[in-house]
Amino acid sequence: MSKQKETLIIVGSIIGLGIILLFRKAEEKAKAIIYSAKDFVKSLKPIVERIRPQYNSGFVITVAALESNYGNSKLAKEANNLFSITGETWAKQGKPVIYMETKEYSETKGWYITKRPFRKYASWEESVKDFFNLLENNTRYQRVIQTLKGININDFAEAMWLSGYATDPEYKDKIIARYNTIKNYL
Repeated sequence: MSKQKETLIIVGSIIGLGIILLFRKAEEKAKAIIYSAKDFVKSLKPIVERIRPQYNSGFVITVAALESNYGNSKLAKEANNLFSITGETWAKQGKPVIYMETKEYSETKGWYITKRPFRKYASWEESVKDFFNLLENNTRYQRVIQTLKGININDFAEAMWLSGYATDPEYKDKIIARYNTIKNYL
């Protein structure tokens, strides 16, 4: 092989590698987007309102904002899971899950770390649809559904807490605080 051909092959390989690295960097940058509270609400609100217009979209967005840290959590970025919905049943059914460590609370143990499967979605829209499916098809969330039709964040937060949606004993207060943070964007 001539020197000129060898040089062309090497240059071509370097250019090809450079292009691959550029695409990887662009992909990483896209995943690294940091959503502000305002941008998160602006992105999520039309999805929620299109899927279930009869409910108070602000309450749903509040839960998503709290659970996903405005779409910035690892679970939101890697699995489009905005509501921290666990995936034990999905894993058994062969549906997509991601295993992650999570902080849980129990009255006997206090706070502890455990690794659990979480549902993995192709999009935020799938995550929102599944959240509604979970609430509407599980009798323990009947009161949550009733309060989703209302305007009182305190009633909704209490219903979420009493339903056992999260193990955090301060979950009700955290929902109210997050709602107060984003209500001007709703």
